[in-house]
Amino acid sequence: MIRGAGSSTEVLSALSAYLDSLRDIATLPVPDGFLQPLRGEADVRERMAVLMGVVNLTSQHLLSAECNAAKRALRVFAEALARLTGRG
Repeated sequence: MIRGAGSSTEVLSALSAYLDSLRDIATLPVPDGFLQPLRGEADVRERMAVLMGVVNLTSQHLLSAECNAAKRALRVFAEALARLTGRG
């Protein structure tokens, strides 16, 4: 969905749909507010930073399921940011 998005609005809409799907994944340890509606490109960048922190912490503590879930989410956010900034 994100790769096929033709505008910033479509990218944010697709990423918002992805965020909604994360609500049911118990293995993604993110802070409160992470799954709230997106507010734009800067918000996507901030949430990517959060995901990088989650990947770092979960890998240090050998929490493979949580780390893998965070890595998958980080890849989706990276693709969305690339589309938003015209690099994707």
